[in-house]
Amino acid sequence: MTLRQILEARISNESNVFREVAGAASLDAILKGRMASPGCYLFNERDNAGANQVLTIVSQRVVKQIAVVTVVGNVRSSSGADSSDESEAVRDVISGLLLGHIPSPEHEAIEFVGGGLVTFINGLYVWKDTYRTANQIRSSL
Repeated sequence: MTLRQILEARISNESNVFREVAGAASLDAILKGRMASPGCYLFNERDNAGANQVLTIVSQRVVKQIAVVTVVGNVRSSSGADSSDESEAVRDVISGLLLGHIPSPEHEAIEFVGGGLVTFINGLYVWKDTYRTANQIRSSL
């Protein structure tokens, strides 16, 4: 399983908050596709490799960032205040499931990177948070 699949399964299996938890190719794909409310969508956002640490082979620490996009609906307030509160509540559920979680023996504990509002459109409040972990990659001899 990929890191994204592992985190998607954790959120899906450990939470009953979302109508849909799914992977996506990108933020654009989420916004152009069908979004459930409340929904949670994950995609690989970025990999950053550190410098090689060994002379005879390649050994690098790679930081992997996963975007977690949450979608909530709002029918009570045109300003989005209610949906902002609901978004924070579902994001707290995700944070509780991911922070400090070690997705596999090869990965470090998950940390929060940051987040922000993507859009509030058609009664949907879309927020993206980013989480990260790291692992080592090595070339074979």
